[in-house]
Amino acid sequence: MKNIYILIAFSITLQSCQLIVIEPKNKVKTIVVANQTAPLYVLNLYLLNLDSNKVYEALFIQSDTLGEKMLPIQQWETFDDVSRLQRQIMLKPITAIKLDTISENQIMMNVEFDYIRKAVFLASKIDTLWYISCRKSWKEQYYLNNLAQ
Repeated sequence: MKNIYILIAFSITLQSCQLIVIEPKNKVKTIVVANQTAPLYVLNLYLLNLDSNKVYEALFIQSDTLGEKMLPIQQWETFDDVSRLQRQIMLKPITAIKLDTISENQIMMNVEFDYIRKAVFLASKIDTLWYISCRKSWKEQYYLNNLAQ
């Protein structure tokens, strides 16, 4: 009987120490490309700026919906909207992205954050660089309905 108690205590001690850790040999590293050479890359750059609390830097990669660069006063006027978007999507993982090509210079990106919040971004190409043109964010209605029940 005493041997059983010793065996149980020994096995609990070994479990708590975790002497052996098994890790996979090949770890997949995710590389995020964030620049203005492609629509998804500019979206990554925009979201990285918002996640890093750099709203001013995010304003510099915006354009208007006509595909022209924004004047500094226009960027300043959209500061509150971008700050609101930042608070809504900050540090939430991206769960889905759907691309819709409008023209060769404009692509609509429907982005889903954490299965709950959705946002729409319009990427416009000006000269050789891509810019974020308009943004809209909302919560999924079925999520709100399930909370009410």
